[in-house]
Amino acid sequence: MAAIAVGGQPFLVLQCTCRPTLAGRGYAVVEILKFVETPTVFDPELIQVLAAALANAWDRIEASGSRFARPGYSRAMREVIAKRIIETAQWGVEDPNALADDAVQFLAVNYKDDCVLS
Repeated sequence: MAAIAVGGQPFLVLQCTCRPTLAGRGYAVVEILKFVETPTVFDPELIQVLAAALANAWDRIEASGSRFARPGYSRAMREVIAKRIIETAQWGVEDPNALADDAVQFLAVNYKDDCVLS
């Protein structure tokens, strides 16, 4: 991860080879950053939005009773939703609720579960 300034504004350049440690920023931030597969520029505020969207989406999946929240599935499913959130953010979506909604919907449409995710 490298910090750069663009037009006087600080930005972070994220690459898939980095494993950032952001003490005090929460595990969700570090967790979502490790799934960025292509060099992407996110400003620090958007990184917080991505982390909030991941936490929101995961909370909904857990609350739904989905089998994807079980220990045997949770790691893989968190990766799926984290990657979907990043992909959607790369398209320009910056609203945490829209990102979380899209990730949960993506999971419901593309992965079979006995529980209806909402």
